[in-house]
Amino acid sequence: MAEIVVRDRLRTVLWPQPTSDTDADWELRRQVWEHPDVLLGGSDAGAHIDRSIGAPYTTRFLADVLRGRRLVSLERAVALMTHAPARLFGLRDRGLITEGAFADLVLFDPDSVGAAAPYLAQDVPGGGTRLVSDAIGIKHVFVNGMEILHDGAPTSARPGRVLRSGRDTTTVGTQ
Repeated sequence: MAEIVVRDRLRTVLWPQPTSDTDADWELRRQVWEHPDVLLGGSDAGAHIDRSIGAPYTTRFLADVLRGRRLVSLERAVALMTHAPARLFGLRDRGLITEGAFADLVLFDPDSVGAAAPYLAQDVPGGGTRLVSDAIGIKHVFVNGMEILHDGAPTSARPGRVLRSGRDTTTVGTQ
């Protein structure tokens, strides 16, 4: 595989997949997802130039919860993406819908939420490419109570801010 990638000047994209897809494998995953100190992986950080993109993992997971294997409840899936990371990273006033908390909300269509097929976007400075996967079925996104996505299209609002250790977090002990 390395020879193929080098021969085509690094244009080949290798997309790692699980090596096993049995019912027993999925049952093990389900058990892990039920643990209170587990959160879902995935990030939109970085340009994903040299590796596969993890950002669509959460929308794919929602699709699987709603229309696929249904290994966890929708409530548990949402908690894995919101409350669990906020709690484990010590983020103050985030991860729950409650009075006084930041209003960070994602409204999605349960019949269509998911991720589009990945593709290479040529939008990196200097003409580089990166791997991208668009969200499907995400209707509205609110950050700090302001809508940044309306009917699937970005608005001009930019209410987010960088979270700082100590100012926006609480120290979380290890177990």
